Amino acid sequence: MARRISIILAGLLAVAAGDARAQPAPAARRTGLIVGRVLDAATGRPVSGAVVTIGAWLRQAPQILTGGDGRFVFRDLESGSYTINAGKSGYLPGSAGRRRPDGPSQPIQVGEGARLGDVVIRLWKQASISGAVLDEAGEPLVGVQVRAFRRTVVSGRLRFVTSAVVATDDRGIYRAAALTPGDYVVATSARDVAVPLSVARDMQASDSPARAELGVVALPGATTSIQVGESVYGLGRGVAVPPPPRGGRVLLYPTTFYPSALVLSQASVIALGSGEERDAVDLQIVPVATARVSGTVSGPDGPGQGLVVQLVPAAAGDVALAPDAPATVSDRYGRFLFAAVPPGQFLMRVTVPSHAVPGSTDRDEMLWVEVPVTVGGADLDGVALTLQAGLRISGVLDLEGVQLPARGGPNAIVLIEPADVMPGLTVPVRPIAVTANGRFISSGLPPGKYFVRIASPPAGRMVRSATYNGRDVAETPLELETGDAEGVIVSFTDRPTALRGVVSSRRGPPDPDAIVLVFPTDSQAWTNNGASSRRVRSARASATGQYLVPALPPGDYYVAAIADDAAGDWPDAEFLQALTSLATRITISEGQQRT
Repeated sequence: MARRISIILAGLLAVAAGDARAQPAPAARRTGLIVGRVLDAATGRPVSGAVVTIGAWLRQAPQILTGGDGRFVFRDLESGSYTINAGKSGYLPGSAGRRRPDGPSQPIQVGEGARLGDVVIRLWKQASISGAVLDEAGEPLVGVQVRAFRRTVVSGRLRFVTSAVVATDDRGIYRAAALTPGDYVVATSARDVAVPLSVARDMQASDSPARAELGVVALPGATTSIQVGESVYGLGRGVAVPPPPRGGRVLLYPTTFYPSALVLSQASVIALGSGEERDAVDLQIVPVATARVSGTVSGPDGPGQGLVVQLVPAAAGDVALAPDAPATVSDRYGRFLFAAVPPGQFLMRVTVPSHAVPGSTDRDEMLWVEVPVTVGGADLDGVALTLQAGLRISGVLDLEGVQLPARGGPNAIVLIEPADVMPGLTVPVRPIAVTANGRFISSGLPPGKYFVRIASPPAGRMVRSATYNGRDVAETPLELETGDAEGVIVSFTDRPTALRGVVSSRRGPPDPDAIVLVFPTDSQAWTNNGASSRRVRSARASATGQYLVPALPPGDYYVAAIADDAAGDWPDAEFLQALTSLATRITISEGQQRT
């Protein structure tokens, strides 16, 4: 009996122990409170009717609608880090800690029982630009495309990128709305396509056999088509119809910047504040005489048939004008013809993607050619283009001592980044998967300068270098010229660096409204440093003024703190130069955790 009781007791204890193990962990205490306001960034007035959301990683994000006083309250919060966002129609999205329209936000730390009652979210009103497009006689032009380009900093240089595309109405009036406050230039579009007559007829026959039988030749997608000699000249959607030819020369309306400039350097820059409605931004466009440009394109297997040839403005790197590049299509003999090209400097370019290379069995194959062309008042004939195969970058990740993930491959992605990023023109950053043995190879690339960088390095590791011919091509661009670049070795270190500290105001307390900028003492590294520079970095101060810049490559740096709302153009080289007299110089060594 005693043995039986012992067994029963043991069983009961085992069940009790099992029940204890099965009991869920105590629920996290929900005692945090956040109270704040949504304000208009320009006037400081409360914004009613704004939708405020709060969220943390893997948590639900409840929504609150602000009242007339702009206030919001989030109760019963667990301890943790939260982001608070707000939005309203007619405003740009806002976030706690954001001090400029496109600036970084600031997470809010909530401790157990914390009561935070001074959280402010600023909203910037969207701005607009409006005006008329007039011809040389001052008459309004209907249906003309107008683009607004916003100034930004790309790879350490000031550039203008497309922010809005609109068309003039039946009065010749345009309005570009929902713009982010900032600096803009405005320009009309001048997209045109000219193809040999034989190609146009083939396109017409496949698109509309009935119209082809009637002898009507038009280009699909063109609003107006004009036969010019042995070619058909088509105007793209939103392009003003030009006046009749003059003196044997085709006329066209070129891309024109406000008020009537043909180049970006002579354009008027429009500064828009929060909610500003700038009107009377009128553009007057004047037709110019054009020249004919023709030639042939050939590839490894003979004439290049059915290839798109572009004439990209040489200055298009500073403003996204690639959509305005005149284009044509080569015929069965590889001949191409631009019927009407305005005077200027151009890059004649042909790029054949891998899937379009005839007879190619390699999905990564790519053909390209690019030559500079100057167009003046005389016709330019006999331009010979010879397609070349794209070049490749290949190498291996040095995985010695690196613990691979369970799935067998390294947790890293190789990025091939062009050194000089030009909006609309640059080959995009191409992620390359790494094989289980750490090897990688890029697809075909045109000649140029490239960085080899790593996204998501193995856990606990930092990239030490990407070595090619004795140079670190993660920091100094690799120059692809005539052949492939083979044998890049990417090495890692298990001694990552970090730079951390606190930003204090002049009076002593921490400054939560600052941004910390870190950049090399070598000014050559401030520009043409790719899409994700490893050395030109920034860190937003936290609510307690603390900042952290992880994985900073060893070297000599300047460190400076400025108000975040004054940091809109901070990656610009001229801006960095002005900071050098105020900045602190530091040195980071491998594995150093600098505080």
